[in-house]
Amino acid sequence: MPRLRPTLVDLGEGPVRRVLKDPRDQRPLPEDGRDVPLSPFWIRRLRDGDVEVMPANDPASTEPAQEPASEPAAGGEPEPIAEPIPASDS
Repeated sequence: MPRLRPTLVDLGEGPVRRVLKDPRDQRPLPEDGRDVPLSPFWIRRLRDGDVEVMPANDPASTEPAQEPASEPAAGGEPEPIAEPIPASDS
């Protein structure tokens, strides 16, 4: 499950975090993020820019960071750490 957090929106008085409710329990997504399943709802929120995946090196993230690969894969490119988020047609 990815850890998502709301994005910033500028309402004229400076940027503030969006308020999004998790459809499972109707609680707002906290500013420091939460692990959520990749459901069609969250995929749409990612596509629309309402939420963002928290970087692995973000101190607010409670998940342990994955260690980088010690050797690059064939072709000189390092292996990807995370899988891409699939596109969804809604």
